[in-house]
Amino acid sequence: LSWVDSAGNKQRKRWRAKKQSEVKAKLAEFKKQLLLNGADFKPEERKFRDFADEWVNVILKPKIKPLSYQRKVSTLENQVYKHLGNTPMSKITHAQIQKMVNDLTDSGLSYSTIKKAYEAVLGCMRYYRVTTSTAFNPCEDITLPEANRKEDSDIEFFTKEERIKIVEEATRT
Repeated sequence: LSWVDSAGNKQRKRWRAKKQSEVKAKLAEFKKQLLLNGADFKPEERKFRDFADEWVNVILKPKIKPLSYQRKVSTLENQVYKHLGNTPMSKITHAQIQKMVNDLTDSGLSYSTIKKAYEAVLGCMRYYRVTTSTAFNPCEDITLPEANRKEDSDIEFFTKEERIKIVEEATRT
């Protein structure tokens, strides 16, 4: 459970039990106590853009190389935010993510670019699940486009004469 206390600070509490009904009872009791103590119970409804910025800057940046960090930020800004940026985290659906993948595919982007966009959303949603104790991840079972592999017939090789010219030029210079 996430909420904002009377001082404006974000708070979070977790419960565990053997039965779901026990957890629900503990949750209801805790919410009741929050309201009795004057806390303003408002679950946090952050937008994907805000949450992804936090994830990439707080979690990823210290763990990855600077160029990888820049690439992740660029992927979020150029491919992901226009599809999910203003959507509240709790409202993101499997269909929205699949539509993003389909739209990126239809726009002619490469398989690797689409996969990077999907992996950025997946990483952010995993972080969201951990921080909010949410059970559902809408990134599960997303269908990515097929990777375009070059056929042997598409690959052109140098002729013997071309190879000789390359070797001669390389040794000359």
